[in-house]
Amino acid sequence: MNEVARLFSVDDDGAEVDHGIFVDTGSEAVPLVVGSAARVPSRWVTFHQGYSYEDFVLGLRPHAAPGGGFSLVPRPGVLLELAAEAQQGAGLLLIDEINRGNTSRIFGEFITLMEPSKRLDAAGNETLETITLTLPYLAPGESINVITAGGAERELHRHFAMPAGLYTLASMNSVDKSIAPIDTAMRRRFHTINLFPSTHDLRSAVGLPPSDSAALDPIGGIDTNDGVARLAVRVMEKLNRGIGLHLGQDFMLGHWYLQAVRANAHAAIPDALVETWLFRILPQLIELFHGRTEVLIALLGLDLSDAGSGLQVHEPDSDESEAGAMAYLASAEPAPQSAAVLAFLQRFAGAPQAQSTAP
Repeated sequence: MNEVARLFSVDDDGAEVDHGIFVDTGSEAVPLVVGSAARVPSRWVTFHQGYSYEDFVLGLRPHAAPGGGFSLVPRPGVLLELAAEAQQGAGLLLIDEINRGNTSRIFGEFITLMEPSKRLDAAGNETLETITLTLPYLAPGESINVITAGGAERELHRHFAMPAGLYTLASMNSVDKSIAPIDTAMRRRFHTINLFPSTHDLRSAVGLPPSDSAALDPIGGIDTNDGVARLAVRVMEKLNRGIGLHLGQDFMLGHWYLQAVRANAHAAIPDALVETWLFRILPQLIELFHGRTEVLIALLGLDLSDAGSGLQVHEPDSDESEAGAMAYLASAEPAPQSAAVLAFLQRFAGAPQAQSTAP
């Protein structure tokens, strides 16, 4: 996303400008903001089951009549607003969770215009492959006006062709089980870039330098926040290797899980790692390996007598086994002490044993 944003922040002479589209981590509502020197408008939208063509492209909205009552008038959605902006340059459409909405219903006939070859050329002229669509709700000769971010008024006519400079950047979680895979016709109109967890991302999430190569602290002793952060990264690396081998790369855990475990952020970072393990990572592992108890036990190298893992195995008795019952794992109750959890994570990550010294 940042690379695409950088490409939008290039001046006419090819030089990068000081400001552009960048991520504003202080705002979840508007995660991308535009700096003062950026010339490209952007729009952010999140797809969901209630999102529709009328919200995204063009819909009818009530308009108060002078004598009382109301009438329904066409009002452009995000796509047409940004298309109007792109008539004089370029625009960036950012769609989060694109596979959470019904993309066929949301895009409608405009799915065809997602293909660059079906648009106007860079000069705004039609080509032999340009497709012109008839906007709904507009009578012959009618048009609608769109006010751009700069305050200019742009007119969109009933017969509409997509400008060349409208770019779309979308994100999706490929393994979200609550939704269906993205429409095939939509998928083939995008370049797909897979973003899997990396050591660089994990280290960055906990505040360690990308080239960090220090050894883990010995079991039973973590002296610094950096040591806890280093342990968190190693635990995630080992987990993701096992998850990738057994379930596939798509199911690996991302750096989001380590946001609370940031080196030098606060004095309670060991407790933050323990809470992250017990209440974020473990529930996810139990769900991922549902019905595959023995695989998760092997992956974690569990000694079931070790309470520090935070897991508890429930095994059926002989009568229950004969009836088809199987063992399962659940979070231990009560939760283990922080010191026990940290020691377990150190053993799992391969930390060295503490050296004892003779008096």
